[in-house]
Amino acid sequence: MYHPLPRQWLEATNRIDVQFDNGAQTKTGSGSGFWLADRGGYCAFITNRHVVDLAYRDRKYVPEGYRLSRLTVSSHSAVPRNQGVVVDLESDIDIRVHASYRVDIAILIPEDTAGRTLPISIPAYPLLADRSFFEALPWGAQVSFASFQAWRDSTTQKPILRTGIVASDPLDDYSSDIVDRKSALLLEAFSFSGSSGSPVFANAFGLQTDGTLLTGGPGFREARLIGVVCGHIPNREDMTVASSMHVGLSYCHKSTILLEMLSQPDSLERLGGD
Repeated sequence: MYHPLPRQWLEATNRIDVQFDNGAQTKTGSGSGFWLADRGGYCAFITNRHVVDLAYRDRKYVPEGYRLSRLTVSSHSAVPRNQGVVVDLESDIDIRVHASYRVDIAILIPEDTAGRTLPISIPAYPLLADRSFFEALPWGAQVSFASFQAWRDSTTQKPILRTGIVASDPLDDYSSDIVDRKSALLLEAFSFSGSSGSPVFANAFGLQTDGTLLTGGPGFREARLIGVVCGHIPNREDMTVASSMHVGLSYCHKSTILLEMLSQPDSLERLGGD
């Protein structure tokens, strides 16, 4: 029996809006992401690299000299301290990325947090799934993620929830001619523009009595944050339908690569090389 995620976990997904400028033209974009606290309680924001690096997916932008000029993270939580614009960072931010171009994750670290009240909805280390969790995670386990897709609520601007299942073997790192990512996991779930950077959770599984989870019961599995949404799989095989058609499959980076990045910050590169 699978169980819904706590509301505060779903509300932990924040919207990120970005602007890129090359001195002559401006381009904008948006996605999703979430705050994490490390073991010392220091805050960092997690999203996809392609959200904050215009040239990551399309190298044509490299010679055009676009730079990230504005970044806004906003929350729509029911918790008053987490509502509205959480932080607006233009230059006081350190963006760290993996040395491998196959890792589509960016860790955004505010250089000066003085005077800011940052929402800590997800403590990093207790909820991030490690390798042993994936060794026990069954193929077909239920997953959930909230994200700021185009179909979000038009009045409140709150994210919408998607659910699905683990579609590739959790013991392996999924790869294909479309997905060339380190520590990737395939999901039977629909993600679209705006989903990038959303935290993916494996739902809790176990028996329930009188509304209470039997956490000590046989076969019980706690909910964990298992990944970061990266993109979806378009059709490239069935020539009878449009090649851009969503086939109902998405993919994420496993939380193991995020744990690796958080535990070895000195090995990360600064985006832009500054």
